[in-house]
Amino acid sequence: LVHHVVQGIDRELVLTWLRSVEQAPASILWMLLAYLVAALTMFPITALIGATALVFQPWVSLPIALAGSIGGALVTYWLGRALGRQAMRQLLGQRLNALSRRLGRRGIMTMVVLRMIPVAPFTVVNLVAGASHINFRDFTLGSLLGMAPGIVVVTLVVGGAKQAMLAPTPLNLILIAVAGLAVLAFGWWASRRLRSRADAAAAAEE
Repeated sequence: LVHHVVQGIDRELVLTWLRSVEQAPASILWMLLAYLVAALTMFPITALIGATALVFQPWVSLPIALAGSIGGALVTYWLGRALGRQAMRQLLGQRLNALSRRLGRRGIMTMVVLRMIPVAPFTVVNLVAGASHINFRDFTLGSLLGMAPGIVVVTLVVGGAKQAMLAPTPLNLILIAVAGLAVLAFGWWASRRLRSRADAAAAAEE
């Protein structure tokens, strides 16, 4: 069924459109700006990473997605710091205090967990981190370590799906299906692993 659906897509039209977007003047700059807008408007960052992988080749989309995601995170981190704890407390209540203490004690590892397990929207995590006790170095390194694996996976899967759409051979479709299942399985395992470690660390601190 998937093979028939993909066969019905005008691949030449799709390829022409993707190339026109990729080769547009300052396309990389506009895409990086889109990450900043997404961070400020709480647009899902994963969707934007997928869109980047759809438009650009993997060796181009990967550094764009990584730089754009970290750049957007840093801007909203400093915005949270500028707004201050009082403003964030009005938004989050007492949850801010608990998260702030946890970030301050285990800054890098906590950021890695928060990036790999979507317990809160991307922008909210950045704002809270900026208003909390976590320092800039821990936030940046934790965000980089936590987001890089997911960005690589999304880039490869979407890039592979694009290739399968443009050249829908049975082998390509099978490989994409297997890769998708593998990603879901790994994500489920990693989430359980990281969540159990985070819960154990939180219990030890209490």
